[in-house]
Amino acid sequence: MRIKRVLALTLAVLFAIGLAGCSKLTTAPGGWFSRDKNTAAVPASAPAEINIQEAEPVGPTETVELYFVDQTKKKLVSEKRRVPKVVGIARATVEELLKGPAAESGLAPGVPAGTSLLDISVRNDGLCTVDLSKEYRAKTLDTMAETMAVYSVVDTLTQFPTIKRVQILVNGQKIDTLSGRVIISDPLARDSSLISK
Repeated sequence: MRIKRVLALTLAVLFAIGLAGCSKLTTAPGGWFSRDKNTAAVPASAPAEINIQEAEPVGPTETVELYFVDQTKKKLVSEKRRVPKVVGIARATVEELLKGPAAESGLAPGVPAGTSLLDISVRNDGLCTVDLSKEYRAKTLDTMAETMAVYSVVDTLTQFPTIKRVQILVNGQKIDTLSGRVIISDPLARDSSLISK
């Protein structure tokens, strides 16, 4: 019994020494740890500033089209952006869309500010289900703004040959509309008439 106590105490001391050795770890903005002693510690909760012009993906990339609202607020305009070439390219693309357009583009986001991607899946039959946070529905939108909010997502996703229709969910639930004008309870196909030529 005495041997077990001594062993337990020894393990506790070794564990404490190990933790003390890890105290030099710093936290990068994404919550990852770095051993770089020259890097100042940054709280994991601090928001990372993203400059779309400077944030370049590392490794193989693919160019995708993101659809934002033009100055007339009646058409969608394509903005090309490079994203990491991954199996889940639809997820990476929606995440880029939600960051908004490049500052110098003169375009406006179609999706309401603060919206985040909760989940996304693509079935073999071409149906993509995208689940967005409650902020997607938070604002009252006029008919054109609601149309832009819906088709900014739909037209961005249907650029991929594996996606034919998009089912939009809000907080995991099907809803009839965002603001009472555009029906989104059923899957939607691409609407090329909304894209500026």
